[in-house]
Parts: sequence; structure tokens; C-alpha cells
Amino acid sequence: MKKLFAILLAAVMVLGLCVASAETTVEKESIVVNSELTLKVLYPENLVHDVDYDDGYVIISMSGEDGNFFHIFWAIEDDSMADIASLNDLSDEDFKAYGDSCIEEDDGDTTWEERTTGLGTKVVLVSYSDDGSCGYSLYSFYHGYSMVSTIYHWDGTPVTAEEVDAMIQFHTDLDFVDNFAN
Repeated sequence: MKKLFAILLAAVMVLGLCVASAETTVEKESIVVNSELTLKVLYPENLVHDVDYDDGYVIISMSGEDGNFFHIFWAIEDDSMADIASLNDLSDEDFKAYGDSCIEEDDGDTTWEERTTGLGTKVVLVSYSDDGSCGYSLYSFYHGYSMVSTIYHWDGTPVTAEEVDAMIQFHTDLDFVDNFAN
């Protein structure tokens, strides 16, 4: 009887966990980039977001209640890298050249480093000062689409490591739907 009760109790607990996790599932918003690509986006909590379309690319803007700005700039078609699925496909030499190309000559104390999303995708993280206090941009690639995320504080306060992690998590949570494959 004790074994039966223990098995029954375990089954009820597992069922309760499944129901609780189903209740906390957040649906991703679909953003159609063009006839070939749709992004499935999970927005960070406590950020107001807006989506705009401008001459063939998508701009997703997010800001916090404090007025600080977290701007996501998305999906610009890049024919020169149409055959590249992600930055992981580049050789070390080509990846370095791509990272160097993400920095403009007049950007001052700008540096870049390789980072990886939670799914193992390489990205380029650019810091717009020695300590990143001016802001960061994250460059990634998906099948011929160059994507850039930028985080910046209008009030001049330093960007935190948590905010950079949230930007990388945003890229980790993205789903890509190839419309032409459907």
C-alpha cells in the first residue's frame, strides 16, 4: 500500500509540474521580415516594444520604464554572405575579418569580442568604450540576413553585464521561420 501511495503521489507531483510549466509558457510574437523570413520573438520582461519596417528591413525597438533604450535593429539582406547560415560557418580568419568590419574607424575606443548564444551560435559583441559604458552592439547572421542588436542608455548610465546577457538571451530565444520552405 505504501508503494502504491508513493507512486500515486509522485504521479500527482509530476502532473502538477507539467501544468505549472504550461501556465508559464509565453507565446512568441511573429514578425514577418519579408516573404522569405519570419522571426519568432520573445521579448525581455518589463520592456515596451515597437516594430517598424523601413525599406526592406525590420527595426524592433525596446525601452524600459526608466526611459533607457534597448534597440534591436534586424534583418538586412546581405547578398555577399547569402550562403552563410551563421557566423559559425566562417573560418577563424574570416570571422576575425568580419569582427573587424563591425568597427568603424571613427568609433574611438571601440573593441569587439567573440561571444556565443545559449544555442552555441557565434556572435560579435562590440563595446563602444573600454568599459562598454557607452553601449554595445551584437552582430549575428542567419542565411543571408545580417542582424544587429544595440543597447544604449540615453541618460549616460553604464550598460550592465545583465543587460548584455539579456541581449544575448534575446538572440538565443529567437526562432527563424523560412517562409519559402513552407
